Amino acid sequence: MKIFSLRQSCRNYDGGREVEQSKLNAVLEAGILAPSAKNFQPWNFYVCRGNSAEKVR
Repeated sequence: MKIFSLRQSCRNYDGGREVEQSKLNAVLEAGILAPSAKNFQPWNFYVCRGNSAEKVR
């Protein structure tokens, strides 16, 4: 139970800070390797950067 009392939930987001390409690649690679209902439901990944990300909202 001690682990629950030490847990943290960070919700601070700095919209002006870009995600490093290496971190983005790691997240995308993990998603590509993740199973998807016996491969009957393929994954779709969208990466938006800069002003294009504002248009999606």
